[in-house]
Order: sequence, then structure tokens, then C-alpha cells
Amino acid sequence: MSYLEIFTDYRLGSETTGEALMIAFRFYILAVGNVLGSPHFTDAERIETLKELDTAFNNVFPNGGVS
Repeated sequence: MSYLEIFTDYRLGSETTGEALMIAFRFYILAVGNVLGSPHFTDAERIETLKELDTAFNNVFPNGGVS
């Protein structure tokens, strides 16, 4: 499952945008921590993965979820 699919599921499965944003942001923080703390990534892979994560979050929650 891609980051985009995960964030979209949070958005569609929540009653409010605020609730979806709160849950998705927690996942975002955990994912960033996992990527940065994992010995299984090279620096280039970390950068690429963090870019994918950031792009997916911003596509589903443009402007940080503020309308």
C-alpha cells in the first residue's frame, strides 16, 4: 500500500477533515521516524522515501488540511 493510499483511506474513513488530519499526521510522524531510524535505508533511499511521504501527505491534505 502506498503512502498516498494510506492517507486517502484516512481522509475517506474519518467523519471530519480534522480527525483525518490528526490520525494521518500521527502516521506521518511515525513513518518519518522509521525511515530516519532504519539501518535498512541508504541516505539516497531515505531522501526519496521522505519525498514520497511528503508528496502523498500534501496531495491528500493540501495546505496542511486547512481550507
